[in-house]
Amino acid sequence: KGMCVDKDGNIVVVEPHYARVNHFTPDGQLVRQWGNKGSDEGALTFPRAITTLRNGTLVVSEYQTVERVQRFSPDGSIFLGAIGEAGNKNAQFNRPEGLVTNPQDQIFVADSCNHRIQILDAEGNWIHTFGSPGKGSGQMSYPYDLAIDREGLLFVCEFGNSRIQVFDRHYKTMEVVGEPGNAPGEFNNPWSIAMDSKGDLYVADSANHRVQKLIRRKSIALTYQYKE
Repeated sequence: KGMCVDKDGNIVVVEPHYARVNHFTPDGQLVRQWGNKGSDEGALTFPRAITTLRNGTLVVSEYQTVERVQRFSPDGSIFLGAIGEAGNKNAQFNRPEGLVTNPQDQIFVADSCNHRIQILDAEGNWIHTFGSPGKGSGQMSYPYDLAIDREGLLFVCEFGNSRIQVFDRHYKTMEVVGEPGNAPGEFNNPWSIAMDSKGDLYVADSANHRVQKLIRRKSIALTYQYKE
């Protein structure tokens, strides 16, 4: 969640404790570094996740001193806007963690300590909120990271419930993948997820000290298979 690819194909990495953002070429050469530490809009305090819009705009989530989502030009030189403050109402956040965008340039925010997902438009305006604390279908416990596939399905990595919950385009639960444990397909405080071009999902299974791969096909390797 603290990494993405910019419009030039560079790997973008946030550094929370140094309050800055780095752009690296695919072979690891640093080509740009930006960020001024502070709580004012346009500055960074504890940047946690980063993603891009289709035009290259960078979107950054922050928490601790401030609870917000900010937007910057593709090279980070221009501040474009911010949304959020501490709280549990719409457009307020409590530890915003993972970010992901869909083909419509909507921004999905894992509002982790509010146990919900908030959706913003490309200009940073609030659109929709879904989710509530709990273990049931559609409920969440510390959603830390997000992914979206080609069909628009949303995958929510729940640190607290030790599972991946899959939502359709109407934000209804389609499937729950995994449960607490250390067997293949089980998780212990999963921290982050990433999806490849095939739709396979990679899960940072943090307290089990491993990465699991969820394969989107009939054969099961060392992981839990989820439905197509």
